[in-house]
Amino acid sequence: MVNGALVQIVMASRILYGLARQGALPESLGVVHPRTRTPVRAVGLVTLLVAVLALALPIAALAEITALLALVVFATVNAALWRIHRREGDETPLYRAPPWVPIGGLLASSALVALELHRLALGS
Repeated sequence: MVNGALVQIVMASRILYGLARQGALPESLGVVHPRTRTPVRAVGLVTLLVAVLALALPIAALAEITALLALVVFATVNAALWRIHRREGDETPLYRAPPWVPIGGLLASSALVALELHRLALGS
């Protein structure tokens, strides 16, 4: 459980850092520590959020939320990869794979999200 929380903190803080560096979030989340070169503010924010959720929710609910959020992230990443693949005029593509790969990942992740949401709505 602790390892899962640590992975979530590292992953989510890097996502916040990247979004802040691109201007989609406040730039303070994109600041890195001069010595360690880590996004300390983003790590702190995510750590606080994980701690609050860990104290407020039962472990089963945390596991369900974590799995659902991971699937949403996978679906979003695959949608972004498909969009990158469809761009025209890129001389050096950022990503190389057949176009069906991100489409398949998007469809699979989205289907699993839908199934999980349906299961949660039924209360089982």
